[in-house]
Amino acid sequence: MGTGAEAMATGPAEITAAEQQRAVKIAGTYAALEASEGNPFHYIELQWPGVVLDEFQRDILASLFDPTIREVYVKGNTSCGKGGAVAIAVCVYFAVYPQSKIVLTSATYHHARSVLFAEVGKWWQRMQYAAPGKLLAGGIHDGAQHYIDVVNPDSDEAFSGRHGRSTLFVFDEATALPDTRYKLADTQATKFIAVANPRTLGGAFRSAFPVSAMDETQTVVAPIGRRRCITVDGADCMNVKKRRLENPVGPIGGIEIDGTQYDQGETIPPEQYEKVQPIIPGQVCYDTWKAIVSDSSEFVREVFGHGRFPTEDPETQLVQPSWMARAVDAWSEGVGVVGFGLDVAASQSGDATVLAAGCEDGVRHVHVRREADTMQTVAWVIATVEKRYGIDLTAGEATVAVDMDGLGKGVGDRLAEQGVRVMEMRGNATPSEERHRCQNRRTEMYAQLADRLDPAQHGEAFALPDDRELLDELVAHEKLWRGSDGLKFGLQPKDRRPGQTFNGRTLREKLGRSPDKSDAVAYLFQAVRTPLSTMSAWVEAGAF
Repeated sequence: MGTGAEAMATGPAEITAAEQQRAVKIAGTYAALEASEGNPFHYIELQWPGVVLDEFQRDILASLFDPTIREVYVKGNTSCGKGGAVAIAVCVYFAVYPQSKIVLTSATYHHARSVLFAEVGKWWQRMQYAAPGKLLAGGIHDGAQHYIDVVNPDSDEAFSGRHGRSTLFVFDEATALPDTRYKLADTQATKFIAVANPRTLGGAFRSAFPVSAMDETQTVVAPIGRRRCITVDGADCMNVKKRRLENPVGPIGGIEIDGTQYDQGETIPPEQYEKVQPIIPGQVCYDTWKAIVSDSSEFVREVFGHGRFPTEDPETQLVQPSWMARAVDAWSEGVGVVGFGLDVAASQSGDATVLAAGCEDGVRHVHVRREADTMQTVAWVIATVEKRYGIDLTAGEATVAVDMDGLGKGVGDRLAEQGVRVMEMRGNATPSEERHRCQNRRTEMYAQLADRLDPAQHGEAFALPDDRELLDELVAHEKLWRGSDGLKFGLQPKDRRPGQTFNGRTLREKLGRSPDKSDAVAYLFQAVRTPLSTMSAWVEAGAF
């Protein structure tokens, strides 16, 4: 019989490999349970020992597993590490939810496979314990109801039939995806994450961030649950903050290492370079980031250096996004109502009939109705105005500006028969003035509205409700320059028509819908800005 000392010395060595495996399995089970309840970090430490995560990467992971948050939107500087955090999140989600269905897509199918899924596969293969499923060329499968699929962003069918208790949609290069993909995510996903460099001036990705303080990380109320909006500034990345270098050469502005200064372009000796090696592999380093934020292009500096949305593009964009916050801040229930704009849509098209109400100071509200015939639309307009604003349209108490091209003519004619003061809007008509050098009346209407929204031209803001669809539609309109002088311009078409030579994206292709709300507001502005004394003269002159 051995001594007590001998027993103590040999006791720990008697733990078998099977017992160690069992202990690890128990620890993994508890960590997985903890992750499924909202804290994934113990599980991450177990699966990838020693992994270093930046603060914002931890935010992405915490947000995705937070049961109160349904949507996570991440915009950031180039190479900040968004992709790595998303890949880890996908692996953990797949591992801890046995019936999870995960859909990955990007700007193109090739990018989704070669970049997004490649990153997921890399982390999946590095998992220390019980990585579920089988790694395939286009995903990871662990059964018919448990998989990671890479899908083609151009295929509607690829996004369908994904319902489940734990369905996760992942959009990479999310600014390049049409709004329809976001709508599918809304209807299919339990959780949803979208990541991108914020290079867009409009679209669903940009609209997900609050109009006010859109470059601040914050949590907002979403249609279902809450939405976490994360902005990553390169200045806050760990490799940048700690002044870690990608190359053994002094960066722009130079660098000091242990009391020795190395000017831009100066070679850094190996023993010194060892002290400034990257902390997070693959994340942008100080020297690369300094080059980006020193670029002559404001777009490059803001988007790729600081993870901020571009503010404006006056050459192509009629209404600047930077104007929207001012307009929304000016809105209140006290906005007057003295006129209306009506955009009529066909019931079979899926578009909305929109009635905008307001005055020369702004828009009070946009009312939406779908699937109505001419008589129903007329009755709805008259009843809505009477009930909401106490205005009797049939007595001529206010003007309704109506698009009289196409389906709107029937509604406009019937409203006029009912005694309503109808202002006829015709988009293809001749512009009423030369100041804007507009191609047609539709372009001019939007140019006049843009003038009213422009802070440089009006000290008093034109109020707009915080309606994401409306704001997105307003900033989506792009100018198309025509004529040899480069001054006269039109707007990109709403739809693609037979015989049309337009090669860019139509508004419907860009937005995933017709700009019904912004059209109604443009018509409203005409109704409230035009003196009644001049209206009849304009009509006689063929301006409408």
